Amino acid sequence: LQILDLSWNNLGPQGVVAIGQSLQTNTSLLKLYLGSNKLGPEGGVAIGQSLQTNDTLLELYLYDNKLGPEGGVTIGQSLQTNKSLVELKLQDNNLGPEGGVAIGQSLQTNNTLQKLWLHNNNLGNDGAVAVIRGIAVNNQNTRITTLWLNGNNITRLPAELTQCPPTLTDFFYHGNRIDYIPPNVQRWLGRFQQQQNAHIHQDSQNVHNRQIQQCIKDSLNKIINAGPPNYQCLDEVRNVI
Repeated sequence: LQILDLSWNNLGPQGVVAIGQSLQTNTSLLKLYLGSNKLGPEGGVAIGQSLQTNDTLLELYLYDNKLGPEGGVTIGQSLQTNKSLVELKLQDNNLGPEGGVAIGQSLQTNNTLQKLWLHNNNLGNDGAVAVIRGIAVNNQNTRITTLWLNGNNITRLPAELTQCPPTLTDFFYHGNRIDYIPPNVQRWLGRFQQQQNAHIHQDSQNVHNRQIQQCIKDSLNKIINAGPPNYQCLDEVRNVI
């Protein structure tokens, strides 16, 4: 058996504990899909422990399982020793900053993981920065090509982004209320702008900088409240704006 899809089966913590125990010694399974199974923190810990010894699994989908920070930390720590996982889907699990920090610390040495889905996990700035820093620190050895950080209550993008390797070709951060992006990071993000535009309808900002958005609102309010337009030249319009 190389592919096992048990998504949407309401396995619960007890069901996945048995699967985790089997994974510790299994040498044939390559892809395991466990999305939306209400695994909870206990299930996350069980899977995380199995990943510390399993060296054949390539793809693991654990989205929407309420793993919480406890499950996130255990799975994150397992990436320090796991040498086989290529794709890991952890979105919609409320991993919190703690889970993000644990994953980020492991990414500093992991050289097998290529695609990582972490959106909608309430990572916050601390968790997101840790993940990005892990990839940046491991610049020469990381194989990360895809990173999803959208919808994580992030308000700033760290300078370490510019140190991430060119192998990172897909980076998503929409759905975060970003306050400030340093100019060098903004230039680095330019190569991902088309991807962001494709998802802009999901972003309540429509602009990834609240300060810019507020400026636009203020300008529109001035124009609306200025009464019937009676401008004599372009400079008068600029003054209103």
